[in-house]
Amino acid sequence: MNAIAIRPRAAAALVLASLAGLVAFCWPLLADADWTLERSRNAPVYFAGLLLVVLAWSRRLALAWHLSTTSVRRLCHLVRNLQRQQ
Repeated sequence: MNAIAIRPRAAAALVLASLAGLVAFCWPLLADADWTLERSRNAPVYFAGLLLVVLAWSRRLALAWHLSTTSVRRLCHLVRNLQRQQ
């Protein structure tokens, strides 16, 4: 098996994304048992705000790393080909 070299910046992004996924998966386990629907009426607003932050952050990263839509498309194609080979 061949390893892919990952730069520190990419490794940090992978770690942050993994932590965010872990938090998103585990937060219900840590929530109070008294949680009611009345308190969750703002959930769509929070989700929309968080979605905007994530989109802005990913756009900023794409600009900082000089990624164009063509390069992202090529990267997706490369990943698909690698998955097919396994």
